Amino acid sequence: MKRILCTLLLVTVFGMLLNAQSESSNVPFNGIKPVSSKAWVAQFAHTTISQSGSYGAESDGTHIYVTKWNGDTIWKYTTAGVLVSSFKITGVSAIRDLAYDGTYFYGGANASAIYKMDFSTQTLVSTITIPSSATGVTARNICYDPINDGLWVGAWGSNLVLLNKTTGAVMQTILSTVHGQTSMAGSAFDTVTPGGPYIWIITGGSFPAEIHQISVTTGLSTGLMHYTADDVNPTGATSGGGLFITPNLIPGTVTLGGVVQNAVLFGYDLASIQPDSFDVAMESLTFPTNAVVNNPMQIKGVIKNKGLITLNDVSLNYQVDNGPVQTQNVTGLSTTTNQTYAFTHNINWTPSTTGNFTIKVWAASPNGQTDADNTNDTLSKVVSIFDTIVAKTVVIEQATGAWCQYCPDGSVVLAGILANNPGKTIGVAIHNGDGMAFTDGNAVNSAYAQGYPNGYVDRVLFPDQAAVGMSRSVWAAKTAERLNDIVPVLVTGTATYGAGKVITIEMSAKFYSGASGDFRVNAYIVEDSVTGTGSAYNQANYYNTVAGHPYYGAGNPIIGYKHRHVLRAMLGGPWGTSGVIPATVNKNDIFNKQYTYTVPSGINPNRLKVVFLVQKYNSDPNQRPILNAAEYHLGFVDAIEEQQLNGDFAALYPNPAENVTNIEFMLVKSCNVRMEVLNLLGERVSSAELGTMPVGEHQHQVDVTSLPAGVYILRADFGGTSRTIKFTVK
Repeated sequence: MKRILCTLLLVTVFGMLLNAQSESSNVPFNGIKPVSSKAWVAQFAHTTISQSGSYGAESDGTHIYVTKWNGDTIWKYTTAGVLVSSFKITGVSAIRDLAYDGTYFYGGANASAIYKMDFSTQTLVSTITIPSSATGVTARNICYDPINDGLWVGAWGSNLVLLNKTTGAVMQTILSTVHGQTSMAGSAFDTVTPGGPYIWIITGGSFPAEIHQISVTTGLSTGLMHYTADDVNPTGATSGGGLFITPNLIPGTVTLGGVVQNAVLFGYDLASIQPDSFDVAMESLTFPTNAVVNNPMQIKGVIKNKGLITLNDVSLNYQVDNGPVQTQNVTGLSTTTNQTYAFTHNINWTPSTTGNFTIKVWAASPNGQTDADNTNDTLSKVVSIFDTIVAKTVVIEQATGAWCQYCPDGSVVLAGILANNPGKTIGVAIHNGDGMAFTDGNAVNSAYAQGYPNGYVDRVLFPDQAAVGMSRSVWAAKTAERLNDIVPVLVTGTATYGAGKVITIEMSAKFYSGASGDFRVNAYIVEDSVTGTGSAYNQANYYNTVAGHPYYGAGNPIIGYKHRHVLRAMLGGPWGTSGVIPATVNKNDIFNKQYTYTVPSGINPNRLKVVFLVQKYNSDPNQRPILNAAEYHLGFVDAIEEQQLNGDFAALYPNPAENVTNIEFMLVKSCNVRMEVLNLLGERVSSAELGTMPVGEHQHQVDVTSLPAGVYILRADFGGTSRTIKFTVK
C-alpha cells in the first residue's frame, strides 16, 4: 500500500468524483475544476523572480535555473528562492523551456534548434536540429525522457515528438489531435506517478496558468489538471512558462515545479511515497478469455511487490464461480520492491461444460505476514468455454500515412506476417492525413493509434500491452498469439460486381458455441496497389539511406509508391452493424447480412477485395475485438486487366544482398511463376521454376552466393506478365 501525501492517487479519486474527462483544449470546461486543489500540496511559491522575460525552469537536484526568453540571461536560484547568480552562454538566447539529463541542459528559442548546454562551464556543447519531418514542431516545451534517453519537444499546440538527444531523429510521436492541448508552454516527464509515464504541461495561453497531464502510452490528456491560481499563483499573474520534475529537491519528495512567467517560481509535492512493509498486489491475469471444454487450462497472472520488504513467499489462490478455492504456496522468490513476478498456478482448471465462468484470482500472506492493503489483492476474469475449435483468421490493421517516414517499414513487417501465415491473416492499411484517409478510418486511428506506424491485431488489448495500438516490433508475436485464440464464430462471404459499378456482398456468421454479448458484423472494401501523384500519395521514406532495408535507395519520398491493402470503406462503420446478431446466440445459429457498395471514381474495381468481420462492441474502446474474419477477392477482372495486374512486386530485401535476397510478390490469379537473374548485359546468370502458384502473397529466396559483386536485374514471369527489379550484390 502507498500512502500518498500529495498524491496523484488523491488526484485520481477527486477526478473520478467530479467526472473528469479529456479535453480538446486548455480552456476550463464550464468553470468546473475536475481536480480539487486539496489534492495538491505546494512546497514553495517564490515571488522573487519578477525579472522581465523569466520563462524556462529546470533543476539539477540542488538549484533551480530560470531562463529569460526575450534575452540571454540564465538565473540560478536556491529552493528558498534566493538568487545565487546569473550567467550567459555564448550563442544561446531566448530560451523557453529547459530539460536536464543529469549532465547537460537542453532548450530552444521556439525554433528548430535545440541547444545542448553545460551550465557548470557555461558553454554551448552542441546544437540538435529538429527534423523537418516533425512538421510544426519547435523547441518551445521540452523535457527529458529517461526511459528512452531522449527529448520530448513541442510547440504551442503541435504534435509532441520524442527525439534522439544526439541525432535529433524522431523516435515517437503523440499527435496534437490526440493530446488535445493547445498552448503548451513547458513540459516535464513523470516516471513516478502510478499508471505512467506521463508528460505534464503548463499552459501559456490561459490566465492564470494551468497544469495538465498527458499519458505517454495513450497520447491522451487524462483529464487531471490543476489551477495555479488555487495556491501558488493567488493573484492569477500571467501564464505558464517552464516545468520540471526533480526528486529530492525537497528531501524525501519528488517536486513538480515551474514558473509563472515574470511572477512565481513554484513547486508541488508530486509524490511522497512510504510503502508498507508487506503489500503484494495482483497486477494482471494473463490466461485467455476463451477455452475448449474438457481441456486443462492454466491459471496465469502477474503479481507485484509493493512492500518495502523483499517478497520471498506468497499464497496464490483462485476460484471458479462458487467452486472450491485452489491454493498454491509459492516459495523461493526474491522479488524486491516494485518488482513483478509472473506465475502459473500449479493446479489447472478443466472445464466440464460450456458456458461463461468467472475466475477470481488473489494473492495473500506475503512472507507469511498480513497484507497491508487488501484492495489490490484480487482480480477477476470471465472465461467462455466452447466445445468446437473454429478456424481463426487474424486481421492486422496498420495505421499509416504517406507523410510518415517510418511507415514503409511497417508495410514490410506486415508483408512478412502475411507471407508467413497465408490464408490465416488479413492485412488492412488505415491511412491518416493523406489522399487515402477517410472519416471512418480516422475514427479507428483516433481511438487506437499511439503514433505512426502502429498496428491493431484484431483490435485486442493484450495483457502485456498498454494499448490496442502497438509498435511494429510486436505485430508478428501478437498475431501468432491471436491465431491460437479460440473463437465461437466462423465468418464466410462472397461478393459480385454488377451494373452501375455496384458490388453486392453476402456474408454469413455461424456460431459453433453459444455465446453472449454485443456482436456486430462488418464488411471492409480494400484496394491494393494504390498509386497517385503528389505528397498525398508519394511515400515519405526514412529508409532511403538505410543500407539493407527493402526501401534502401527507393527515394525520399518514393515517387509512384504502391500502397498495399488500402482500406477504402467500412460498410458497417468503424464499430460494425448492430442488430444482425442478437445478444444471446445458440450453437449452430447462422446470421446473414447483405451490403451493397458502389465503387466511386478513382478506385480501381480490379484491385478490390472484401473483408468480412464479426466484431464485439463495448462502451470501452479497448474492449472491441474482432472475433473472426474472412476475405474475398472479387475475381471479375477481365483478361487484359488481369494480365497487367498479375504479379505485383511488394518488396526485395536485403538489398544490397550478400548470400541471399528475398522477393515478395502478389498474385491475383493462379499462374506459373518463373524467376531469373540477369547481369547488366542481359545475360541470364541463374533461374528458378516455381511452378503454378495460387492467388495471394508469396516469397521466393534468391541465392546469390556465386555471383560477383555488382548490380543485377531480377526478372519474374507471372503467367506471361513480366516484372523486373534491380538489386545489388556486395
